[in-house]
This record gives sequence, structure tokens and C-alpha cells, in this order.
Amino acid sequence: MENKSFWIRRAVYAVLIVLSLVFITFRGGNVPYMMFALLILNIVVSYIYIINVFYSLRVNQYIPEHKVDKNRSIDLKFSMRNEGLLSCSSVRMKFLEDLSKTSGSEELEHIGLEPKENIERTLSLNCRYSGAYYAGLDKIEVTDYFGIFRLKFDMPQKMKVVVRPRIIEVDSLPFLSDNEEFVNSSNFRQDESVVDNQVRAYISGDNRNLIHWRNSVKCQNLMVRTMAAEETAQYLIIIDGNIQADDYTQKVIAADKVREAAIAVINYLFKCGYSVNYMTDDLENHVVYDYIEFRKMYDRISEYAFLKNSDINTIIKNVDREWEQQTTIIVVSSEEKNIGDDVSHNIFWVDADEFLKG
Repeated sequence: MENKSFWIRRAVYAVLIVLSLVFITFRGGNVPYMMFALLILNIVVSYIYIINVFYSLRVNQYIPEHKVDKNRSIDLKFSMRNEGLLSCSSVRMKFLEDLSKTSGSEELEHIGLEPKENIERTLSLNCRYSGAYYAGLDKIEVTDYFGIFRLKFDMPQKMKVVVRPRIIEVDSLPFLSDNEEFVNSSNFRQDESVVDNQVRAYISGDNRNLIHWRNSVKCQNLMVRTMAAEETAQYLIIIDGNIQADDYTQKVIAADKVREAAIAVINYLFKCGYSVNYMTDDLENHVVYDYIEFRKMYDRISEYAFLKNSDINTIIKNVDREWEQQTTIIVVSSEEKNIGDDVSHNIFWVDADEFLKG
């Protein structure tokens, strides 16, 4: 409705200019010329006014911390001050909404500021996807005093946030069920007379496939293996950094899914006591062997930019496969990269979108 009203006012102004030209053509005289001159002069003055208002505004926005959690609302401090000598009749704010949501921005739809006047607001910012991107105020729109002309300006200093992904808990990895049964089979049990020192008491939520039944009987308590998997099998998670998308927003959304799927897989294997390595397409290998390294992994993947253009198949060929029990899990952003024949070679492809749906 407001946009419609703006164009109606602009149309009326254009009609006035046309009428003044008609009067000049058919009537002549000082009055028609004066009307036409005033209408043209008003255009020039309006634009000068708009530019003056823009350079008189001092806009500031900030959040308490640079890194935020996905889907957790935080305070966004916003302030605006008119440093000029002219009143700001109508200033409108446009906030970024594709990847985040700013609640309370409705109050800033139209602002009028007197000279030296200052306003402050505390808004609520909720970032819906992980990754590094801009959030908060995006554009400033200034309208002249007649509401006929307006100019939009990009926010000179946009606010960039680093959003941490969720850590999703999964009960199992269906595509690894056969592999887990092999790792925990009797072929890798110790002799019946030996109590496995690498066990601990069962905790609610532990993977039942890791229960060491013989030691549980000896200890009269459920015991789970903590190092047996590390002694027999090694998991390598490769995160595909080449994400193809139609635009920037779609790329951020796809990268968010890959991050969360990769972290969920690593978290599950780590809690099961398996030896877990992970790498991105820079071929730098990292080992997750304790909670400190798990947090480092979480931070690295949270900040990973997904800017590589390398071929994932080339990366797979360069992976060291000397350890015969190594299982490679490749987390990708599209089923189109799924290569089913490679499963027989201990390579599992995980489509992030489908994995999170499951």
C-alpha cells in the first residue's frame, strides 16, 4: 500500500510538470514559467536534501559476541543519530532476512529525526544457518519532505557474524551397521581369561554394539569398549568443500547442512570410541582423540568457508589407504556425487540433505 501511494504521488508530480509545459506552450507568461521552474528546482533541492540527510546520519549496530549459535536469539544493539542541521522527515531501514531474522525491526520502518536527536533500540537477531555471513541492517532509504523522491544506500559497514552449527545426536549410522558388527565381532575379543583394561561402565546413551559382554559378566556390571575399535578400525571423514549453488544464499544453506551432517557423524563415532580422523579438501588430517580435540574440530568446521573448487574424486585418490581397516566417509552436498560402487571398497558417501532428513 505504501509503495502504491509513493508511485501515485510521483505520478501526480509528473502530471504537474506536463501541465506546466502545456501552459508554457499555449499560454506563455511568467506564471507558467515560474511553476515549471519551481517544479524542476524542487527536484534538485530534494536530491540535495536526501544526500545531506544520509551523510548526517550516524548508524551503529553491534552484537555482544562475534560468534553466535544457530537458531539462538541474541541481542542486537542499534542506534541512530542525526548530526546534521536539517530534520530527517522519513528514514527507512531494511534488514537482511534471507539467512537471519531481526525481530523488532518493525519499529524502524519509518523514523523521523530532529537535528541532534538520537534513538537507541535493542532488537533480537536469530541466525538460521551456520557459516560466516552478513546479518542485521542492510540498506537505508531516505525520502524527501514531499514523499516523492527517495534514494536507497547500502549500509556503509555491514555486520558479519560467524554462526556455529548444531551438534546433532544420532543413535546410529545405518550405512555403517555391517561395519560396526565386523569391528565388534568375536574376532577382536581378548582371551576369556583376560579382563580388558580399555573398558568403562555403561552410560545411558552409549552404543549397545560396544558392550563387552564377557567383561560385563566378570564385573557384574555392563561394560563398554573404549579402545577396541581404535585397535581394529579407523574412520576417516572427508568434507567436500566444493558446493555448487545458484546463488550465495543457497550455497550458505547447503554448506550448513554439510557442516551439521559431518559433525553428527564425527560425534557419533567419537562417542562410540572409534579412532576418528577428518579432513577437508586441503588434505590436512586431524585426529579426534579427546574432548578438547572434538571442540577444535567443531570450531574448524564451523568456520570452514567451502570455497574450494577441487574434484572430490581426486582427493579420495590421494588418501592414504595403507591401514586395511580404514573406513572412509565422504560428506557431500548433493546425491549427484554419490558413487555406489565405491561402498565395496570401504568408502561411504553421505548426502547431507538426506542424512539430516533421516
